Amino acid sequence: MAFNNMLHHHRAPTLTLEFRLCRGCLRPGTPVEFRQCGGCRRPATPVEFRLCRGCRRPGTPVEFRLCRGCRRPGTPVEFRLCRGCRRPGTPVEFRLCRGCRRPGTLVQFRLCRGCRRPVTPVEFRLCRGCLRPGTPVEFRLC
Repeated sequence: MAFNNMLHHHRAPTLTLEFRLCRGCLRPGTPVEFRQCGGCRRPATPVEFRLCRGCRRPGTPVEFRLCRGCRRPGTPVEFRLCRGCRRPGTPVEFRLCRGCRRPGTLVQFRLCRGCRRPVTPVEFRLCRGCLRPGTPVEFRLC
């Protein structure tokens, strides 16, 4: 009975590090941090592609989404890969709407400099609060 109570009151640490394995060489990739939302302190559900240190292939994707409690954005950095040559792009930042500071969005297709094929689209939608577009973000590739 005491053991069950101890499990019931156990709380997870505020910062969790996860090591994802690379699909190519099965070596551990860069640690991924799950941070808490600044508003309600609940953990955010974190999109980010980390490259394996061994073969530089992409690791398992991890998504950084909004906190379910207050809907504030979590850590918003994301690596996109070109569909043609699979070269990693420069990190893309999801910024907030200038009007009400809520997360915004706009779809942009950029060509990879290596193979000239379109990359995965990034969506920057309009803010639901003020309907203003978010800050434009560009894909800088290869």
